[in-house]
Amino acid sequence: MTREKISKDVRLSKTGSAKMRGPVTSTRVKKNTKKKNKERIIKNPSLQPRKIVEAKPSTSLSSPGKVGYFEEIPNWKIGVIEHFCKDDADKLIKHHNNYFNEPSPGKDYVVVRVQCERIGGKDEFLDVNYYNFALVGDKRILYRSEYSGPEPQLNSTLLVGGSTEGWTTFEVFEDDRNFVVIFEDSRSWNDSHKIYISLD
Repeated sequence: MTREKISKDVRLSKTGSAKMRGPVTSTRVKKNTKKKNKERIIKNPSLQPRKIVEAKPSTSLSSPGKVGYFEEIPNWKIGVIEHFCKDDADKLIKHHNNYFNEPSPGKDYVVVRVQCERIGGKDEFLDVNYYNFALVGDKRILYRSEYSGPEPQLNSTLLVGGSTEGWTTFEVFEDDRNFVVIFEDSRSWNDSHKIYISLD
């Protein structure tokens, strides 16, 4: 903290003697009745120490939440209901989507059913869809959600108090493991406004 040095303005009163002319009949001592002006110190709020409150997210990549539990950030409450991998994911996509595409060679599908609730923010509509979600595993590769997946896919616009659920699908390397779902509020640049949920 920078401290401002306060220098006092000291004013010296001058005294002197008056020359008298003619006979002295009386002597008067003139008192200095002028009062010293006291300088008022006004505190500048910008210079006062401020209490810094660090935002602590409820989850992180090293300490993610669990399937079946909600996690919260300022505008959203997010939970993973269930998920399927590999052959189970293929069967689910084929059953709920007429336009099934086989995964790329050396890759598998991971499908995740999520529930989203709008719990805060201004009185305005906010979008939430599969673009808000990503996936990361032991390979530390960030997988973005694929469009082709089981229906209904997650895609809604909500006011505060609204909720929705749907599927989001990822194509991952077949030898990758221990996945964590990442939700990010697209309207926020704050890293603490992310939710991490482990699929294990």
